[in-house]
Order: sequence, then C-alpha cells, then structure tokens
Amino acid sequence: MPTELPVPNNDIIKALKELTVSGATVDDRYQLNVSFSDEILTLKIMGFLLQPIPLEFSNRFEHVMASHQIRRLMIDLSECTYMSSAVMSYLVKYFDITNDIGGTVAVVRPPAKVLAVLKAIGLDTFFTFYPSVTEARTALAQIRISLP
Repeated sequence: MPTELPVPNNDIIKALKELTVSGATVDDRYQLNVSFSDEILTLKIMGFLLQPIPLEFSNRFEHVMASHQIRRLMIDLSECTYMSSAVMSYLVKYFDITNDIGGTVAVVRPPAKVLAVLKAIGLDTFFTFYPSVTEARTALAQIRISLP
C-alpha cells in the first residue's frame, strides 16, 4: 500500500524564505506571498496583475514545488482585484506541476470578476474553488495523497 511522502518542512521554509514579490508600475500594483504549513504550499496573489508573474519568482516557485514534491497547493485569490490571461497561464502551469505528481490544488475566494474570467476560459474544470482559506485547508488536509 503506498504511503504519503513526508515533506521536509525546514527545507521548504528555507527555500521559500523571502519569496515575496511586490510590484508597482503604471499598470500593476500587486504582491505575491508564499507560505508553507501543514504540508500545504500557499500562493497568495494580491492586487492588480496585468503583466505575467515575474519570471524569477515563478522559476523559484516552480523549483520548490518540483524539488519538494508539493502535493497540496492553495492559491488564495481573495485579495486579487484583477489578473491577466498571462497570469492565469501560470496558475495552469502550477496546477500541471501539482497534478503530475498526484497532487491537488484549491483556489480560495476569487472575486466575482476574476471568477467570471476563470470560468469563461474553462479554468473552473481544473480548479476546485473554496469560499475561505479555512475551508480550503480543511479540504486539502482531508485528501489522502499517495506516492505514484
């Protein structure tokens, strides 16, 4: 019977140290925060993102996900006021990385306008949406994820 892979919390916390990005341009005012607890990696996207997620941030985030075999990802959109389709493509990429190793992704409380766009382009078929961080954490914690 397959068993769940233990996640080395200290290694992940070190890898994620200072993996917070803020940006302010004529078009964008955003912040990306990453945290890890209870075997759940959380990406919180705040503000207005017209441009793609910065490449350095995305590369480091993807490296942490892949190298530590993250199987539970929560994307918190509760404070995201707008995201471009370029940003949404990164969300699909993060879903693919998680899904490829048998993991799952929870999306938290996207505002109505963001949710409408996610649904219009069919991303509601990839993600499960939750009304709160607490409900998403509870759902992710209850999912038994085994090694492939």
